[in-house]
Amino acid sequence: MPVISQWTKKYKGVINIADIINEIVFHPAFVENEELYLTGEISQQVFNKRIEESILDEPISMLVGKRPESRHLWVFSPDDKMSKIGQYFSQGTHRALIKREEKSGGPCIFSQTDLVRFLRLHLTDHQIQPIVKLTLEETGLAVGGRHVVSVSPSDTALTAFRKLLSSQWTTTSDFIKPRHTWDLSALPITQNGRLVGTISQSDLRGLNSDNFHLLMLPVLEFLKTGGLIEKRSTISVTPTTTLAATIMKVSENKVHRAWILDQGELVGVVSLTDIISRFTPYDFSFLSYYQRSRL
Repeated sequence: MPVISQWTKKYKGVINIADIINEIVFHPAFVENEELYLTGEISQQVFNKRIEESILDEPISMLVGKRPESRHLWVFSPDDKMSKIGQYFSQGTHRALIKREEKSGGPCIFSQTDLVRFLRLHLTDHQIQPIVKLTLEETGLAVGGRHVVSVSPSDTALTAFRKLLSSQWTTTSDFIKPRHTWDLSALPITQNGRLVGTISQSDLRGLNSDNFHLLMLPVLEFLKTGGLIEKRSTISVTPTTTLAATIMKVSENKVHRAWILDQGELVGVVSLTDIISRFTPYDFSFLSYYQRSRL
């Protein structure tokens, strides 16, 4: 959601569910009352009420700039090429503002999901088809041996969200300067190396003053009984899955990632950022290099 200054009417930044989650789970008032609730010194009702009064009444403008993505608002014209937006999305930006005229419906948000849906509709295009027919292993998206940050079923939902928002990666491209640090958008829930679920930023969309206490539940119980929003499936692929099949899977299931399993063991993840990056100018060069190396 874009944030506009009430005085200048200019865009100050953009906020999303992750900004709200971050403000709640790391807020001093939450940490203090969390301890009192867990030790039985305050009731569930008192805990929820205190969090509402301490956090939810703060102005939304206070969230702008606290997280990496909310510090930047990428603005594009309706006439800009899809490839230009894709270059920004390939560096971790999840959404951009399209400045349409009021007669055309006014400004709107264009997201990574929108771009991947576009790719899905053009899988047979002569520029796209040579890339999407490759497997994740062939495109370098399933290199294996990478450490995957995860949580266990015994962790509470609160622990999972704090870990989610504390685990970050930094862009290394020269395209967007300076280098930016981004949060992870989801974590796998694993047990003995096996994938048993996913917890993501979107799992807190239904959080309100009546159910803050649900964050204290074990993560799988939170996902099963929290009832905050309609749950989405945990989607997985293998290193030999084609990029086309991966695009179809994430689009049809309306998710932002697919976990990569090798003989049942979690070895990585392919996100919308990863998919889009394969269609930037750099990755067209990568494809040419890959094709030459196989000759």
